[in-house]
Amino acid sequence: MRPVRFGIVGLGNWGRVHADIYSSHPHSVLTAVCDFNEKRAAEFAAAYGLSKVYVDYNEMMRDPEIDAVDLCLPT
Repeated sequence: MRPVRFGIVGLGNWGRVHADIYSSHPHSVLTAVCDFNEKRAAEFAAAYGLSKVYVDYNEMMRDPEIDAVDLCLPT
């Protein structure tokens, strides 16, 4: 079984918690991150060794290398 490739939208506290989980789970791969704050998104991606960084979730949703998207946004 191939790991599920995840993208996360929203990189606040919950985004970091979810990123840690996806990064450590054997059946998932954190693939991309998205946040409207470009600097935060770039720093977050660098901390997790990711090359896919988005500021527009629509663009991320079109990425064929992402299987699932986790929305970690405020209610």
